[in-house]
Amino acid sequence: STASRSRPGSSSRANSIKLAPMSGDAETVTFLLCDIEGSTRLVHETGTDYAAILNGVRRILREAVLSNRGSVVDAYGDEVFAAFDSLDDAVGAAVEGQRAMIEEPWPGDRDVRVRMGIHIGQPLLTEDGYMGIDVHRAARIGSAGHGGQILLSSAASAPSGAVAGGALSSEEEPSSSESSLQPAATSSRTSSHHD
Repeated sequence: STASRSRPGSSSRANSIKLAPMSGDAETVTFLLCDIEGSTRLVHETGTDYAAILNGVRRILREAVLSNRGSVVDAYGDEVFAAFDSLDDAVGAAVEGQRAMIEEPWPGDRDVRVRMGIHIGQPLLTEDGYMGIDVHRAARIGSAGHGGQILLSSAASAPSGAVAGGALSSEEEPSSSESSLQPAATSSRTSSHHD
């Protein structure tokens, strides 16, 4: 795992999606990290259909991020990493993305699920992208969930302004009190596989 995520315009990853940089408060960013649950299993089970699955997931997530005023700053492998100026926009994109995942007709009538994590922080922004502990936290929050879940870090669950006001220290680690959101739509498809 790396502490750096590409920023728009960076060429560090050839497979990355690059869109316009965020506007507004340059210090506080809301991150949304998404990845496909059971992606290794899907690659083995679906063969050439995996490319269509991956492209579908990326399309759905990119549309959800853009329609909620976010920016996809990186897409690599089965991960999509996005940044937002507001928590509400990040949550809106996550819920919209999860609902669209449920509604998508996947090849072979597969149950393709994405786990999502949302974290608010004050990362270092360099020429190569976002860096620092908040990038790691966003990744850990996302990987702690199961497909179909949206997890919020304690910083994202804090009252509005707590991060900007300095109430949370840079040493705070994600805790067992992380919040979980579930989209209102449900799927009739089930899966017992987890990455």
